[in-house]
Parts: sequence; C-alpha cells; structure tokens
Amino acid sequence: MRNQRVVWLMFIVCLITGLVLSGCTSDSTTTETSVEEPAEEVGPKEYSVPSADASLQNPIPADEASIQRGEEIYTSSCVDCHGKTGAGDGLAASRLNPKPADFRADFVTQLSDGEIFYIIT
Repeated sequence: MRNQRVVWLMFIVCLITGLVLSGCTSDSTTTETSVEEPAEEVGPKEYSVPSADASLQNPIPADEASIQRGEEIYTSSCVDCHGKTGAGDGLAASRLNPKPADFRADFVTQLSDGEIFYIIT
C-alpha cells in the first residue's frame, strides 16, 4: 500500500513538473522584437490522447490534506503563469507564447485525469 502511494505521489509530482516545464517557462535568450506574434490559442483539438493514457485515474484521494498540498504546489509553481484563479492571467502570462491555459475553460474542465496528465507531460 505504501509503495503504491509513493508511485502515485511521484505521478503527481511529475504532472506538476510537466506543467511547470511545458507552460510556465520562457526563453530569456530570445530577442524581443517590436512586432509580437499573436498568442496560440490552446483548445481541445490540439491533443490526441491515447485511450490507455486517457483512462488513467488520479490515485490520490481528494481529501483535506491532498487539496492543501495541491494548493501549496500550485501557489509555488503555477500561479505566476496561470494566475490565482487559473484563468491564465498570472504575472508572467503576458510574456509567454503560447499563453497559459485557462483552467476554467470548458474543454479543460471536461478532461479526464489521464488526459490532463498526458497533455502536461
């Protein structure tokens, strides 16, 4: 039982790390120009998630402790890009292309745990 929890905890850590690495970093070595490319819109058609991956379930129960830990991780790793409410309007969002996803968007709220994990990683 303990080993299974460790594996799932690593799953969640990888999920969050993938989020940070894929959407919340910017390349500071690029030269900015006066003409800014329009931000890419993130939508449901951009992802084709294999059914085996889409069917994965979050192994960590949504209890008070896991929700608190998730809030701590989000605050330290995600809020700068995705904002306090997940709207994709964090302080760093204006410098990113593509723009951070709005976690409140219909296509995001309808994704399964496995689809979210696949997209982030």
